[in-house]
Formats: sequence, C-alpha cells, structure tokens
Amino acid sequence: DVSAVIAPCRSLTVLDISRNAFMTNGLRIISEEVMKNQTLKHLNLSHIHMNIESIEYLSNALARNVSLRTLDMYGCNMGNPGATRLGAAIAVNSSLTSLDMGTNAIAE
Repeated sequence: DVSAVIAPCRSLTVLDISRNAFMTNGLRIISEEVMKNQTLKHLNLSHIHMNIESIEYLSNALARNVSLRTLDMYGCNMGNPGATRLGAAIAVNSSLTSLDMGTNAIAE
C-alpha cells in the first residue's frame, strides 16, 4: 500500500513515483496523501497513465494543497478532458510555480 510509505513521511519534500503502473485506486491514495501533506514541494508523476477519474482525484488534492511548487506530469496521456479538469484545480492552487504537461495528447 502506497499510503503506508508516504503517510509517515510528514517532512517529505520530493516525491518521484514516475514510470509506475498505478491503477486508479493507487492514484486516489496518492492524491489523498498529497492533499494532507504540507511539506511536499516537488511531485513527479511523469509517465503514469491517468484516466479522468485519476485526474479528478489529483485535481481535488491540488486544489487543497498549499505547499507543492513543482508538478511533473509529462507523458501521462491525459488528453483534453484531463487537462481541462487539471487546469481548473491549478487555477485555485496558490503555491504551484512549475508544471510540465508535455506529451499528453492535448490539442489546441
């Protein structure tokens, strides 16, 4: 269980879990921990395939997290619906200063 690793680390500032094959439930758990963590500055989720449900969990976490500065979501294959939902959460997040969403099948 991913939360068993992340939850006790209340001073964690960098979390790189890129290139893992998390299912939606795993991303829900990670999102819940991101929502609670107040020290995390950099989160790397690159190359983790995310469906709209996973993006919804992450978006809810981002809307509430006040410490995250950098989010790497390169190659998550989220498409336009995921990018739209994530964008709404980022709009209300006051701490995020760097975002990488390259290679996500997002059309103009």
